[in-house]
Amino acid sequence: MPTRRILEELAVAVASVGAMTVLLQLVRLAVWDSSFSMAYLVAVLAVAIAYGSRASSFAAVAAFIAFDLFFIEPHLRLTVDRPAEWVSLLVLLASGIVTGQLAEVARRREVQAATRERDARVLFDVVRLVNESELGDALRSVAARLQEEFAAEAVLIRIDAAAGPIRVGVGSADALAFARTAAAGAGSVLQTDGGRRRWVRVRPAGGERRPGRLDFEHRSVRITSEGHELGRIVVVLRPGQPSYDTADDRLLVAAGLQLGRATERQQLRTAATEAEVLRRTDDLRAAMLNAVSHDLRTPLASIVAAAESLRSDDIDWSPEERTEFVDDIASEARRVDQLVSHLLDLSRIEAGALRIDAQWHDLASVVGDVAARLQKEAREHRIVLALPSDLPVLQFDAVAIGEVLTNLIENAVRYTPAGSTITIGAAVTGQAVEVEVRDDGPGLSDEARAHLFEPFGRGRRGRVRTQGSGLGLAVARGLVEAHHGTISGENDPRGGARFRFTLPIVAPPPEVAARTTSERA
Repeated sequence: MPTRRILEELAVAVASVGAMTVLLQLVRLAVWDSSFSMAYLVAVLAVAIAYGSRASSFAAVAAFIAFDLFFIEPHLRLTVDRPAEWVSLLVLLASGIVTGQLAEVARRREVQAATRERDARVLFDVVRLVNESELGDALRSVAARLQEEFAAEAVLIRIDAAAGPIRVGVGSADALAFARTAAAGAGSVLQTDGGRRRWVRVRPAGGERRPGRLDFEHRSVRITSEGHELGRIVVVLRPGQPSYDTADDRLLVAAGLQLGRATERQQLRTAATEAEVLRRTDDLRAAMLNAVSHDLRTPLASIVAAAESLRSDDIDWSPEERTEFVDDIASEARRVDQLVSHLLDLSRIEAGALRIDAQWHDLASVVGDVAARLQKEAREHRIVLALPSDLPVLQFDAVAIGEVLTNLIENAVRYTPAGSTITIGAAVTGQAVEVEVRDDGPGLSDEARAHLFEPFGRGRRGRVRTQGSGLGLAVARGLVEAHHGTISGENDPRGGARFRFTLPIVAPPPEVAARTTSERA
């Protein structure tokens, strides 16, 4: 402790005891009691709280001397006539020292509690900020929080991520320039040796201070996790700012540890997400290969067989038979085209590359066009349109929603027996229009409901697995979600299955509303 500090404590102790002596002398004019010596404990306690145990010991000794000089005969002499009064003096001295020590312990514990509270608050903020957003933005928020807590000129955080180093900082330009140098190895680095911590001044090779350039005081702490260095926290002190104490050093090291663990957790989550994406991509690729190898081979085999039969000169085919072969080739070619189209749509959906061309349309017109186009495929079924006349005009991609309706209707045709009725309805529910495709077939099995909208999931009709790629519902879900809608499938309490999807309602421009009204009229 510097001599100046000792002299300051001594002066405060003497002044406090002197003030109490003057007060007791004034009280003594009116009344006197030998217990007046205990009043000095108030001064000792006040000094202990303000300056610590050493100052309180000075005050206890000063109280001992003052009480002997001014209140024990003979006055103004360091002697005692009656030996019994030595007891009062010694009790005063012992009580003063003990009181000062107890006050110092309480004061130290209060400071420790406040320090621990600050440490917990800062470390909690560090972990919370890192986990709340993208790593670069999170580190910038952490740097700002540390700058505020340490009243620093600048704070820079460097993380050596797998994708490349991330360096963010807050503060003045000059201080950040020095912080970047410190992050490379210059500045004052906290080193630990045998449990002892010390700040060591380090300069990089060739990094001597240039003339005319300010030389800030640095504090550089490693960001570590599991013994591996992930980066550094560099704190640049303000000019004239006192060096950090042990509590600040400990907080900086703890912040580096917490930041390292939080950063590594976020990197592990990112790696796990990428691994999951790769796994799903591999699964999708394998499923696509299976679909191509199986679902393409069957129609292509039919096309080749029909074409070879038409080319054969051994048999004289009748016009009806030739027409049947051509129809088979066209039908199987459409199956191939639909499968390829679904594969491309699913690939765009999985890659997030699907683009929606949303325009204003009358939903009833789009539903009617789809139902008319599917009359041939659904010739053994009855399609019923139950659409209200007051549906609002909606903004959607007519081609995409047409494909959704096509997939749902074809799905109903595929899984219901001949003669079944397929009903298409719609209703306004809140801020959306809900479209329903319902059939009166056998409904959805437990197996089908478990994997309803997954790619390449195909149900059974009876004990026979139906034909199809199993992509229609998966594509329908992607197209509906691209319109910010939802889609679901369930068994209808009245019998059969029903699929519902929603399209959000947006107020159309006046000219669109007027045109739609005139068209409906």
